[in-house]
Amino acid sequence: MDPARLEAVRDELVSSLGAWERDRETMLAASRKCIRACSKAIQAVHGGRLDDAQARLGEARKALDEALVVHPGEGQSEGLRPTAQQEYVEAALLIGLVEHDRILTPAEVDVPALAYALGVADLVGELRRRTLDLLRAGDRAGAERTFEVMGVLFEFLQALEFQDGVTPGLRRKRDVARNLVERTREVLTQAAVAHGPGA
Repeated sequence: MDPARLEAVRDELVSSLGAWERDRETMLAASRKCIRACSKAIQAVHGGRLDDAQARLGEARKALDEALVVHPGEGQSEGLRPTAQQEYVEAALLIGLVEHDRILTPAEVDVPALAYALGVADLVGELRRRTLDLLRAGDRAGAERTFEVMGVLFEFLQALEFQDGVTPGLRRKRDVARNLVERTREVLTQAAVAHGPGA
């Protein structure tokens, strides 16, 4: 055995793994920044501050791009970067629905298929929140329209029936979405009974 050769291999690995460790920290920091910005964007939407929401979404996109620049083909199992992608989808789609009444496509938000599907599943929860907010504000029609979108998105998720190895996490989120749709339907039904169909 040639000790010098092994030392050269060791030095190469130390250099390579050290670089990946530094890049990984950069990726994680950017992912956290994206997640925080998405959360603030969603809060702004619910608060009726759409300009602020768009600004926060822009911050989130910039941070997400920073995270993806770092070894884009590596670390896909790193929990935070895929989470950042799906959080971005959730925020971007919510803003698109509220501002333009349309669902952005995976190409428009520029994320992988799984991140898009998971983001759509999470969006159902935000739409429930918006439905209840509209109902409390006395906007029954707006609440009903938002609930209809929840139903459409749930049907969309039902069509994505794949093995967990292909869409990890989606089955659980779909079950949560089903529960949210049913609970929201109950609330709207109770409101209709209490106030009358046209009230």
